[in-house]
Amino acid sequence: MNAKERRRAAREHLQTIPYVEVAMVDGYQIEQVWPHVEGFFQNALEQVPSGADETTNHILEDLLDGSLTLWVAFRERTVLAAMTSYISTTRGGCRATIKHLGGTEMSGWFKHWPLVEQWAKGRGASRIYIKGRPAWAKVMESEGFTRDYVSLSKAI
Repeated sequence: MNAKERRRAAREHLQTIPYVEVAMVDGYQIEQVWPHVEGFFQNALEQVPSGADETTNHILEDLLDGSLTLWVAFRERTVLAAMTSYISTTRGGCRATIKHLGGTEMSGWFKHWPLVEQWAKGRGASRIYIKGRPAWAKVMESEGFTRDYVSLSKAI
């Protein structure tokens, strides 16, 4: 079986598995969920050179003190992906930012994006921003996102 046939077989198999669900994790559950999502964030941080100034311990601390909100996508009892978000106020008003995003089968849980938008609107946000690798621009354009700016960094 070649790579194309394997991908097709995998897609067909995924269609037989129950639906992907997305949920925001309550603060008191973060420590229980963390072992299931830490690897997703570690992988994401390793993909970005500027991610070297942040560790999964920093993310966990921000989740525990309420600075970040944790979201997970799961199928049955298997966590597929996770992301963090926060609300901030700028000169342009209130906005939500997706700060960390990682996992597998992302396209399977994008249909739940309205849940994230509803959460953000409920907290007064009028825009959602995503901080991430350039590849996310391609993926998120199908969800109505546009590239507003480019972030550059240089190690010195």
